[in-house]
Amino acid sequence: MLLVAAATVTIIGFPMDAALFAMGHAGIPLRIGVGVVLVVQLPLLYFLTLNFGSLGAGFATLIASVVTVAAMTIFTLRELRLRTSSVVVTA
Repeated sequence: MLLVAAATVTIIGFPMDAALFAMGHAGIPLRIGVGVVLVVQLPLLYFLTLNFGSLGAGFATLIASVVTVAAMTIFTLRELRLRTSSVVVTA
């Protein structure tokens, strides 16, 4: 169940990944993915798996998915704000 929840969160965040690619920032999703795996998922995976077994691995994956989608949301909204604030409308 936890892996299904993690996959669902990842699917919800997929459009933000594509939006950053379309805006010319293809490196941001890659950096977020690598950063979350190294900083969040691997340490959680180690400690939660030792303490809770396979249930801990599921929780580590779910938490990493939520952190990834949150980071993608923050960066996507930031880039969208920068793009809309730089557009000048002339009447």
